[in-house]
Amino acid sequence: MSFPLPLPMQELIEELGFEVSEALDITDLNGPAAIRRTYRLRLADGRVIKGRILSSLEMGKRMRRWLPVLDDRFPKLIALQGRATLEEWIDGRGLGEIGRAHV
Repeated sequence: MSFPLPLPMQELIEELGFEVSEALDITDLNGPAAIRRTYRLRLADGRVIKGRILSSLEMGKRMRRWLPVLDDRFPKLIALQGRATLEEWIDGRGLGEIGRAHV
């Protein structure tokens, strides 16, 4: 993989046999040195998914518990390993675009 993705995300992508053709860092609520990162990943087969590096292992446990029971406004969890997640991509505006006052 030639994209500068964090190692835990690279390992999860490789474990699933996915091939990434494009990776865009879309993290908008943290500075460049932040632990959390979010990516828009285009796979070689044309699918687009979201990749995240979470701030903690506990956050991953909460996502594993809650995402399956939430409605379609929330992404489906494709895979989780440690602090790395791969999720369904949902088109729309990000928090940075709409502002936190509307959340």
